[in-house]
Parts: sequence; C-alpha cells; structure tokens
Amino acid sequence: MRLAPDVPDVHLNLGSLLALQGRTDEALDSLRRVLALAPDYVDAHYNIGTMLQRESRYAEAETAYRAALAITPDYADG
Repeated sequence: MRLAPDVPDVHLNLGSLLALQGRTDEALDSLRRVLALAPDYVDAHYNIGTMLQRESRYAEAETAYRAALAITPDYADG
C-alpha cells in the first residue's frame, strides 16, 4: 500500500475487498497490518475472526472475537 501505508482504514477496506475476492491470506495480512497500526481497531479484530471462522480455524477466530470484546464489551457482532 504505497499511497497510504500508515492509514488503518485503507488497510481495513483493502482486507475486505481481498476477502470478497477469496484471497484470504492476503486479506488477513491486510487486516493484521491494521492492528499493527491501531491495535484497538475493533472492526479489524472482528473481521479477522469472521474470516478465520469461515476457514474453520475456530480457535484463532475465538481469539480474534475475544480481542474485539475486550476492547468494546458491548460490541454486538462480537
């Protein structure tokens, strides 16, 4: 992401687009970049959980969901 390497929202949106294309590993990399830039970005934790759950990686998904809930305990999607 040359144009906005330090903007979490850009990486979140890129991760969503990559996920829609079925490019799961790249999408997860993009979402993890969000967390490297903004560790408390609850939507990134949730999106990672959702993607991992779809991949049947349930333990990892639970960890991501729990991280989202730790940040925002009333996060309905989490």
